[in-house]
Amino acid sequence: MNEPIILKNILPAYFAQSQTYFVVLTDTTGKCLYANQLFTKRFTSSTQLEESFRQSIHPDCEDKYQNLLNKLNENQENTCRINLKQIGKNKKSLQIQWEVSLFKSGKPEPLVFLWIGYDVSKNEIVNQKVRHFKKRLDFLSKNVSDGFYVLDNEWRFVRLNRTAERILGLPQKKLLGKVIWEVLPIKKTHNYPIHFRRAMYEQVTVCFEEYQSHLDQWYSITVYPTSEGLVVFARDVTQEHIAKEKLKQSENKLRAILDSTSDAHVLISPNYEIISFNKKANEISLLIHNKPLQEGNTIWEYIEEKYRKEFYENTQQAFEGNYVQFEKLLENKNLSLWFEVRFFPVYDPWGDLIGAAFNVTEVDKRKRAEDKLKQSEYILRAIYHSTSEGIVFIDKNLKIQYCNQVIRELTKKNFGREAQPGDNPLDFIVPSLKKEFETYYQTVLQGKSIRTEKFDGKEWWLFSLFPVYDREHNFVGITHNVKNITERKQNELKIIAQNEILKQVAWKQSHEVRRPVANILGLINLINEERHSEYFDTYLNLLEKVATELDQIIRHIVEQATQYDYA
Repeated sequence: MNEPIILKNILPAYFAQSQTYFVVLTDTTGKCLYANQLFTKRFTSSTQLEESFRQSIHPDCEDKYQNLLNKLNENQENTCRINLKQIGKNKKSLQIQWEVSLFKSGKPEPLVFLWIGYDVSKNEIVNQKVRHFKKRLDFLSKNVSDGFYVLDNEWRFVRLNRTAERILGLPQKKLLGKVIWEVLPIKKTHNYPIHFRRAMYEQVTVCFEEYQSHLDQWYSITVYPTSEGLVVFARDVTQEHIAKEKLKQSENKLRAILDSTSDAHVLISPNYEIISFNKKANEISLLIHNKPLQEGNTIWEYIEEKYRKEFYENTQQAFEGNYVQFEKLLENKNLSLWFEVRFFPVYDPWGDLIGAAFNVTEVDKRKRAEDKLKQSEYILRAIYHSTSEGIVFIDKNLKIQYCNQVIRELTKKNFGREAQPGDNPLDFIVPSLKKEFETYYQTVLQGKSIRTEKFDGKEWWLFSLFPVYDREHNFVGITHNVKNITERKQNELKIIAQNEILKQVAWKQSHEVRRPVANILGLINLINEERHSEYFDTYLNLLEKVATELDQIIRHIVEQATQYDYA
């Protein structure tokens, strides 16, 4: 056994002490002649050295191992690579990648093979995961209708589907391999940069919404972190977003309306729990009971004993789908007021009963407000309907609140339907002028007045827009007046045309008429001087010709001057 010792001494020291590479020397039959410390530590002990290498080969790889030995013996100058599954001391299998070559010790005999190996078990596990992950990505990219793309740990695009191309606004060839921050714009309104970084650096799933302006669509973005980077899904939620916004606006408007009204509103569930209430209802509860309303509390805490039976009967009517309305005097030590009381059922969008609404209004205040409103409306209507101008009142939200009969007739004639409260005034402006009138409305909202004349292709119109303020000088809206000025405009244009003709007549008189007149005067002088001259007849012919020319000029002037009726 002196030979292995000699071979060992020939090997570089770093092979013997390597903590990364397995180093083994075998003869042509596979008998182990030498193994470095790392191999011995993982697979055998020094007492089992000769058969340690062969015994470590997993049964599944024995044929592969033997075929390699045969190949090496047939062509000893070959350098071969092979992956072998080998069983370690702990009975766990390792995947070892070997590079095998003839070990040349400088002596002709014996033949020895040098095996240098590397543990690729972890790599194989990672590769399996990558292959599995890739299959999942392939499946997802082909089968999901949502936008789908993958970023690696360096923020580069490595995969995306066609929906993602459309959402991102760029084709695959301009995205794959590119860093997201370099190819996609980042605006202050964008949410994705901060969410993507959070998902990457904190390794958490992140969900958020993003607006794509080039598509005018909203997307729900879900970002999943992986060891390879980020997987991003984008689902079109435009309609959901619109519906959500409308619902939110409706809820806010409803809450604002309910809290700004003088009516008290309480919504009661069928088991008599308070679902919701407005500001006025809470004020009345504090006034009557010195106790605030609380959602989830039973309504019976706020109903006095003497009113409970009646209240129960009325709510039962509402729960059965009936509407109940009456006036009642509510009295206790804190107040004595007449209220108009209403009970009615409340349903969800699917027609299921939510509960009963209990509404009360101070009748005397309402009646005084109604009387004042009726009187004001009567006076306003009388003024509006007595003028020949069309008058529209537009609120701060640019919605029509009122319009007189002239406007109704004009809109029906020109647009096929009468303008109504709540309509957008721009719906009754010809398309070519809409942009201009949008600017006008914004200008008037800033407190400025506008007066302009426009021609719609058939008729001329005078538009007057000015801001309207209440008694406290609070801006309340815009008055938009419309007047047909076609007749006046035609007269103005007629006068302008007549003035232009008069200018032309004056020019002809000052330039063209003077020339033949000067010629006539000259010829008259010649005739007077040479009455008996042989050129006398020639002068007379010339005089006749010039006089005829003057007559034609005067006729042309008269024709121009009589084009319009000056009466």
